[in-house]
Amino acid sequence: MRRPSVSNSDKKYCILLILWLLPLKVTAQWTLRPSLNDVVEWHRYGGGVFCRCAHGAFTIDGDGEINVHTKLSGLSSASLTASCADEAGGFWALGYSDGSIDVCGRRITHIESPSLSPGAVRDMDCDGSVIVAATGDGVMLVDVAKMEMSAFCSFGEPVERIALNANEVCAAKRGEFFKIDIHSYNFQDFGAWRKVDSFDFYDAPAYDGATPASMPEDSFSALAAANDKAIAANRFCTQISRQGLENFRHPGGGSFTAIFFNPYNPSHYFLGDSNGILYEYVGNAFKANYNYCNGAPIVGMDCNSDGDLFVLSQSATKPVAIFDHNGNWHTATSFQSMKSSSAKQLLFVNDNIVLVNTGAAGIFAVDLGGSPLDFSDDKTAVVNVISGGVRVGTTVTSMMLAQSGYLYVGTDKGVAYVLTPELLVEGGVGFIRPIVTETSDRDGDYSQYLLSSKTVTSIAEDAAGRKWFGTRGAGVFVVNDDCNEQILHFNTRNSPLPSDTIHAIEIVQNTGEVFFHTSNGLASYVSDAQKSADDLDNIIIYPNPVRPDYDGDIHISGLESGCDVRITDVAGHLVHKATTESGLLSWDGHNLNGRKCATGVYLVFVFNVDTGDKKVKKLLIVR
Repeated sequence: MRRPSVSNSDKKYCILLILWLLPLKVTAQWTLRPSLNDVVEWHRYGGGVFCRCAHGAFTIDGDGEINVHTKLSGLSSASLTASCADEAGGFWALGYSDGSIDVCGRRITHIESPSLSPGAVRDMDCDGSVIVAATGDGVMLVDVAKMEMSAFCSFGEPVERIALNANEVCAAKRGEFFKIDIHSYNFQDFGAWRKVDSFDFYDAPAYDGATPASMPEDSFSALAAANDKAIAANRFCTQISRQGLENFRHPGGGSFTAIFFNPYNPSHYFLGDSNGILYEYVGNAFKANYNYCNGAPIVGMDCNSDGDLFVLSQSATKPVAIFDHNGNWHTATSFQSMKSSSAKQLLFVNDNIVLVNTGAAGIFAVDLGGSPLDFSDDKTAVVNVISGGVRVGTTVTSMMLAQSGYLYVGTDKGVAYVLTPELLVEGGVGFIRPIVTETSDRDGDYSQYLLSSKTVTSIAEDAAGRKWFGTRGAGVFVVNDDCNEQILHFNTRNSPLPSDTIHAIEIVQNTGEVFFHTSNGLASYVSDAQKSADDLDNIIIYPNPVRPDYDGDIHISGLESGCDVRITDVAGHLVHKATTESGLLSWDGHNLNGRKCATGVYLVFVFNVDTGDKKVKKLLIVR
């Protein structure tokens, strides 16, 4: 089945679009933000256009309306590998990296691969009644009317291409071509397929139509959060806030590799790049750039209370440079003995103690001796994560300084923490491995070291002191402030998380939104912990209005801890009441009887019993 190119007439779908789609529709507290700029494959179907991207898809109907499709809208995975669409009919189909297929029409039907080792779906084609898919070890035939697999032929190795031509199926593997009649009773027998000399597999030209407003790319080198926004960066710097997305391209055509927000002025931030150049911004305005890192990629930054910025790069001769609060540069000679090309994180414990994560070489600790720009009195030490005389894992993967002052360290064999990180340079300070108690139906309660079989790639702490651990291949784990109780576990099977491999976690403390940089793009989750506000002057209710297609929680942010919150209809009937424990309150939109609140205007009364402060806000619900 040939896939036509984009003609001028197709572009009529582009003219009417208002691209306001991101953030995408939220199911419960989740938002997914895949890049939809690079269309991998596109098709016309049922009067519209269907486009597949790396980790999401979108459709444009005959009226020019654009719709984004991700795991939140019902897709089975974020690892899209193939697609097809019925031009005359009203369905399209997606193939995934696990060999399964989604057929999308009035509803989405998921069809599992019959193979024990299917590999990815590599190519697909269809007509109005059947779908054929080339998988990692054969060809799958799907009956569209029955929405089920009707036949599968194992080729014993990957099939690269597939095509339908009238009643014939043609498959290609290793440059060889095979045909069979689609109605053959021997479809499942590879010996019944006829070898032919060649076959024309048609590739659609590049898509040049409309795309929805989205992240400019899925892969990031850096992620950071502060105040009320997050920044993800690579070739582009993307700022994410409730106002939407703001993107700008790296001014030199390179890639950003590190981000640092000034903790004393969150509108002031720095971006380091792969060429060792530091870019300084105030708000969204570029201020200056600096080249002091020998052309080596900048991989981490942190500052002391004086505002001296320590810049970590992969330079062999001067891995740490200091941009002091007067605008002068210095080479921090104390760090030159570190001699590690795998350093990737720099962290201030206090104004005197600086730690560098050097991976398999452990933690490089420096005592600045009270004088950050005088290196003659500095002391250094190499610290391994040792608990009870045994090293925890072989590689340090992440570090995080908690509100308590404890240092949490992620390794390739779980988590450990130290109570007095300021003494690490002195030596003899032991780490503690948190023990969590879990319950299983078979074994009852049992205890184990926290994430001892996991590689912990990232650590973050929310306003309630809960720890968020990202892992390689196991998703996200959330534990209480004492790290002895698991509260949540998100993975691709039980949540919209697009991948179980997490590269970074950052939390916007003022809103409670937790950002996950995964191997399949960016996702975020609105937790119930938000930094308590200093007053009630910046209360925000979102979404507002609540529209008919929204089925998540309603969030009230900018609250003070301990506030009494009451929500009533305009007649004064109470529909919800709560006491805040942090700066965020989430409400499911149901009244005291457990029913969804009807269309109307509702009043949100906030009262701080300690200070006497009061605020009233309006909320519109449309059902």
